[in-house]
Amino acid sequence: MDSPAVKTKGENTWATKQNLFTDAPPALAPPIELLKSLAVKEEDNENPLDPNSNTFKAHKYYLIHTHKYKCPHKGCT
Repeated sequence: MDSPAVKTKGENTWATKQNLFTDAPPALAPPIELLKSLAVKEEDNENPLDPNSNTFKAHKYYLIHTHKYKCPHKGCT
């Protein structure tokens, strides 16, 4: 029972380093301007479910049939 269920031939193929794309150019870092434009701003990080947030829109949770607001959290009924 000490023998493995699958017998391997020699060394592990996944552990060897292979150069699959020999003609590929080296990787380039993105420009600094692009990285700065992708940075998350604090105002974009606000929670749209928080009533104190600038991104909260109460009209999205108003139900016209019941004339009431529904809680935006999934656990509420």
